[in-house]
Amino acid sequence: MTGTSTLPAGERPYSPTTHRTRVAAARVAVAAPVAVAAATVDADVVDADAATNEIQDLGGSSMLLTRQAARRVMEGAIAAGAIAGAVFFGAAPSALADPPPPPAPGCSAADFEQVKGGVSTATSAYFFTHPDVNAFFSTLKGQPRDQVKQEIKDYLDANPQTKSDLEGLRQPLNDMKVRCQ
Repeated sequence: MTGTSTLPAGERPYSPTTHRTRVAAARVAVAAPVAVAAATVDADVVDADAATNEIQDLGGSSMLLTRQAARRVMEGAIAAGAIAGAVFFGAAPSALADPPPPPAPGCSAADFEQVKGGVSTATSAYFFTHPDVNAFFSTLKGQPRDQVKQEIKDYLDANPQTKSDLEGLRQPLNDMKVRCQ
């Protein structure tokens, strides 16, 4: 051999530059169906054969996509676009909705817990300083709720001063309820 080889018509000998050119052509071939799909998503029918022909016109080398592969790439791009559109437009109304208004000043969850804690502390102190009231409420543990409710009503009706004192202790919660509705 004399160092020259016979290549088919139109073929160049292999070199890194030739390889990079073919890889670039293959990348263009992969990007072409995506661009075509993006441009024709709104159409009723996408012409897969036209896009495939465009791909084959890019060089016809063995590295390029086949007609079937090109069609699959286009179908995948269209499906991905449809899914992305559904996700984007499905989430848009919730993203555009106005956030709930902030609570009125002094009506946040922290404010409520602070008031409730103050009422609990005051009620505890009242029970410790009034052993008879503490003893009565301690006996209610474990009884059915409707029975407890009736016994408390009867006890407070029989002891109006205790009723008045406990209502005064709970007044901050009542005030907050009225203020924050």
